[in-house]
Amino acid sequence: MALASGVAMASVPGMLKKAFEYNRDNFMEDREQRMKKEFAEMKYKITQAGLWREDVRDFVSLTEMKMSLYLIVNVLLLGFTMTLWCEGQLPESTPDWLVMGNQTATVSAFAFLLLTVWLAMHASVAAQAYQTRVLTQLVRLPIPTWNEIEACRTAASEFEKVNSRQMFRVPFAAGKQENYAAGNTAAGAAATTCPVASGNTGGHSQEVTADHASLAADPWGLERRGDDIYELGEYSGMEVAKLRHMKLMRQAAVYWQTYDAFARVSMSVGINQLMLAMIYYILG
Repeated sequence: MALASGVAMASVPGMLKKAFEYNRDNFMEDREQRMKKEFAEMKYKITQAGLWREDVRDFVSLTEMKMSLYLIVNVLLLGFTMTLWCEGQLPESTPDWLVMGNQTATVSAFAFLLLTVWLAMHASVAAQAYQTRVLTQLVRLPIPTWNEIEACRTAASEFEKVNSRQMFRVPFAAGKQENYAAGNTAAGAAATTCPVASGNTGGHSQEVTADHASLAADPWGLERRGDDIYELGEYSGMEVAKLRHMKLMRQAAVYWQTYDAFARVSMSVGINQLMLAMIYYILG
């Protein structure tokens, strides 16, 4: 009996050494995985922000394409109007009221078509200007700072700061590593929702429960969770309309949509007057 006890006591240091080495190897492996995860997170955030910048360009390109079509069509109509005005002379026997109607309609068509060109150019320039402002000032790529990159690595000496029970935890027999981590002790806390601040290019708040947000993302209780990272996540449908960059573009669109609308109205009136001038010319 005494011999068995002596053998058991003699094997304790070896068991502790094995447990220590096992847990330290796990710690170092987890730190390497954590660094890779942080770099992947930065990459995904930049990719997501890049998609948002493409959304801004797509939003403005619709107006630019419309204004380009308006300009081409109205320049051609202006040329036709000038030709009708200069070379479409009515016979001397034409009644005065018909000549007056023809000249009035031609001048009105020229004025409204020229106004359409000005409005379309202004709308296009304003849209491009606000696109530049949004892309250069408001929707930027979340490039990590030096401090953020530095925080991705973990020194091997950090293992010395963990709980001693984690250092010498016996696999399977002593339970999970998470049970000893300080960051995972809030599992029994009351679940209350709280708004989480947005990220670099974010603007809306996400609801995260207090107990869920307090839990660490790793068994050692050293990593934060990423539930509140604005750039991570898949947005579709109505969710896209609520994103910050879309709200910014809707607010900026106020400054050029008016010119867009009046350009369409002016073009409609100009074409109407041009058709009326042609009718007078045919009658004459």
